[in-house]
Order: sequence, then C-alpha cells, then structure tokens
Amino acid sequence: MEIFRTQRPEILRWVLPHIVADEESTQEAIIEFLLTLMISKPEDICVAIAIDGEELIGYTIGWIVRNHVWLGQSYLDSAYDREVGLEAIDIVKDWGREKNLIDIRFETKRSAKALSRAWGFEEYSSIMRMEL
Repeated sequence: MEIFRTQRPEILRWVLPHIVADEESTQEAIIEFLLTLMISKPEDICVAIAIDGEELIGYTIGWIVRNHVWLGQSYLDSAYDREVGLEAIDIVKDWGREKNLIDIRFETKRSAKALSRAWGFEEYSSIMRMEL
C-alpha cells in the first residue's frame, strides 16, 4: 500500500466514482472544478491518494481558500483502517504548513462530535442558510 501526493490531473478519473456530490454540485461539476484547479493553479491544490496495488482505496483533496486549506473531498474504503485516512490528511496538513496556511476547514452534515473523535477536528462554527 502507498499513500502519496500527486499533481497528475488524470488521477481524477480514478476518484470520480467516490466524489460526494450535493444539492449544489454534481460529481462531474466537482471534477471539472478540481481539474481546472490542478491545471491552472497546481500549487493551490493538494491531492493525497492511497492505493493498494492498482486499486484506489482512499484520497483527501484540499485547496487554498484565503489562508486556510479547504478540505473539499475525502474518501476511504471501509475495508481499510482509518490510519490510512489519517496519513492522507497528514499529507494535506504538511502541504498546508509548507504554504504557511492557518488550518484545515471543511463543511459537513455529519456529527461534529463523531468527526472530532474519529479524525481530530474540532467544531469551529456553523453555516446557516436560507432558501431563496
């Protein structure tokens, strides 16, 4: 098993089936955003992938938003230990430190307490919304 950072845009084809879409963006739109960022500003995005042989088993993707790393996508095959995911996050953390960024942030609809226990994040703020 290997966990490493890649700057190869073609890796996104491997990632596509695991991209988490939401009510605002499709998988294809997210991949297009990531691909554009990887090509136009490769220094502003970090893609850490975990492979076992020829199989993608996980990834973590972060990019720069102001002076923070925005953790936009992350996936880990449930057959693998969460330590694999933590190593991928560490790659993104190291990259963020090299860029002199402040922290890693992300939005989730999952339990903040569960994410805190499992991954070491702390709840920072709430995002409020109002439909138009």
